[in-house]
Amino acid sequence: MIISLDDDGLKLGNPPQAVPAFCVSASVGSKLIFDTATTEGTNGQKYQLKGWEDGDISVNIRIIGDEKESMTDKLAQVVELFKKTDSTGAPIIYEIDLPIVTAWKITRTFFSGLQTDQQMGKQEYTGALKFREYKPEIDLIQESKQAQASEEEELPDPELTSSYNSEDVQALKRLEEKMLNRGL
Repeated sequence: MIISLDDDGLKLGNPPQAVPAFCVSASVGSKLIFDTATTEGTNGQKYQLKGWEDGDISVNIRIIGDEKESMTDKLAQVVELFKKTDSTGAPIIYEIDLPIVTAWKITRTFFSGLQTDQQMGKQEYTGALKFREYKPEIDLIQESKQAQASEEEELPDPELTSSYNSEDVQALKRLEEKMLNRGL
């Protein structure tokens, strides 16, 4: 299902259905995943990079009532539009057609939450539609295969390492592991 923004506002689906809320802003973020290790006798930490977390998208909205519908009725419609699952109980997969999301190369997402606020004395709700990047298992398998292929390309030339037998290599690996466990 496609979420888009045009001059008329926020739209959902194909054909597009108007969402009874104004899009105020959108943001996208992700964090680097890494492990840290402290080495005894040295300052600082060593980092082992593990990749990136899936992206988080937030579409900030305003809901204002009018003569046809109250702001509470419009909020109920927004909740109904997004708090859905498919016939199997799985979350709906969305494509968000916003330039900021496209720049992050996020193609599929799932709805992960809705948060709304009401400030006393104001006749509006503000809130955020939250989405999480969705990577199907097949994509993860392909990424893993690509990573393995690039690691194989980085293996040393066999002619340069031919003087080592497999026992030597195993002994070096055990020594390296012991040193890491002792923090050396």
